[in-house]
Amino acid sequence: MNSPMELSHHIFPRIHPSIYSWVKLYGKNFINWYGHQAQLVVTEPELIKEILNNKDGSYPKTKLEGYVKKLLGEGLVTSEGEKWFKQRKLANHAFHGESLKGMIPAMIASVEMMLERWRQNDGKEIDVFQEFRVLTSEVISRTAFGTIHTDWQENVRKEVLQLFGKQNPTPDNIGRLKTMSMVFNETLRLYPPVINLTRRTDRKVKLGNLTLPPNMEVNIPITQLHHNP
Repeated sequence: MNSPMELSHHIFPRIHPSIYSWVKLYGKNFINWYGHQAQLVVTEPELIKEILNNKDGSYPKTKLEGYVKKLLGEGLVTSEGEKWFKQRKLANHAFHGESLKGMIPAMIASVEMMLERWRQNDGKEIDVFQEFRVLTSEVISRTAFGTIHTDWQENVRKEVLQLFGKQNPTPDNIGRLKTMSMVFNETLRLYPPVINLTRRTDRKVKLGNLTLPPNMEVNIPITQLHHNP
């Protein structure tokens, strides 16, 4: 693990090296000790679906304490029940397609500002990482809400030019960018923003052919699930 990472999307061994090794040694589901707490690591898709569906409320979210609770607060990630439902309803409204349409002009304006800076650079080297960091900040501030292979880049460019030419995209036709949507979805699969989820059992439950005791943590490594062929 001391060698530089090769140019590859195969990030699971780097993100979760222990789980990567233990899945091969012990199978899809196994017990791991997290300090004094027994933790069941589940990578089997059907069992994960059962846990996250949580139809009878047997798998509540893990209660956070100390600095972690202060850091994450009581948002969608940590809340449950009526509080979760209210926050989800607010988030659905904020990120609804009609709400996002109104943000597109602000996003275009931010991109145009960045491109104008690039045009004035007189052939000098551009720090693209820094530029996109600034772009992200500008888009967030304007709208007020808190690596692709070369061949796919070319496909996306062709699609944009075919649909819009030199015109800016509009809210009504941006949904026609099918290739770009595929690229976004695949990027989120390969590089999920959340790499694992934790639940706990509030009673004795049956999960597949396993019987879990009360108050047992269940760890779902999202990266493994997304990279499982």
